[in-house]
Amino acid sequence: MATSIYSQLGPAARRAEIERIIAAYPDISDAELYDVFQYFRNDASRRDKRRIAANPLLRGPYRQLCHDHRLDRLGMVGKILGGTFVAVLAAGAAFIALGLFE
Repeated sequence: MATSIYSQLGPAARRAEIERIIAAYPDISDAELYDVFQYFRNDASRRDKRRIAANPLLRGPYRQLCHDHRLDRLGMVGKILGGTFVAVLAAGAAFIALGLFE
């Protein structure tokens, strides 16, 4: 595992460091990529993620990073919950259509 100063930084400095790394993507080291993954998995709030995604200077590299490493994809839990929701809606529609739900 690579060693970096990332873990020694405060929250605002961490986000600034991650933004610097994303701006340089794809020309970043494995250690920097690891820091980005750690940040998104453990430290970034939704607000932080939105700020990074909305930054016009980072939009291109951020989208490429997300595409290359599937950062914005739903996890398994999200897929299961989404599938369950769709199944419940379909069952409700079927009950209403068949007149079984009165």
